[in-house]
Amino acid sequence: MDAVRAREHLDTLDEILRQAKRGSPPALQFIVWGLVGMSFDVVGQLVSLNRIPANAFLIAFGVLALAIVVSIWDMQRMRVAAGRQTTIGRLAALSFWSAAAVMTVVTIVNEFTKVFPPFAPAVFFAAGMSVALLTLGFGLRTFALSMGGLALLASIVIAFFVPFWLGAILAAGNFAGFVVPGIWFAIAKSDG
Repeated sequence: MDAVRAREHLDTLDEILRQAKRGSPPALQFIVWGLVGMSFDVVGQLVSLNRIPANAFLIAFGVLALAIVVSIWDMQRMRVAAGRQTTIGRLAALSFWSAAAVMTVVTIVNEFTKVFPPFAPAVFFAAGMSVALLTLGFGLRTFALSMGGLALLASIVIAFFVPFWLGAILAAGNFAGFVVPGIWFAIAKSDG
């Protein structure tokens, strides 16, 4: 084998190793966090329409608690399966846990101070998660995450023009931004 051909083989091997090290996105975590956003948005929409009582937000908090448990379990499962946590797993976890922590603080403080209107934390959640999705999507060159972040951002912009349906529009954004990429990643994992 000549030097040029050997270099091509080494470049191919290097690309395979780079992809293997980066790992697969945590499909289940994208799906459950999309469901968290959707649950708060749908409950908020129904409360604002006086279809359900305000204490129905307990359902959304239950979905949040379940998502935290599922995420911790899934991270542990992925770490054991890979022998370590992958780069993309660490980045996704750091991005989403950071955004979730900030949103939790904002939501709790807003519950006591009422500085922002009731739907403001949902908009902040969507904006923060959109930043996380766009950062991961463009930074890791992941089409599904980039499009998810843009879909979530688009839902915020659209909601400004149709505020009566704010919760429903943000729920659709969370579905397109998280659940669709999560399903995409789950299918991609089963193919390979």
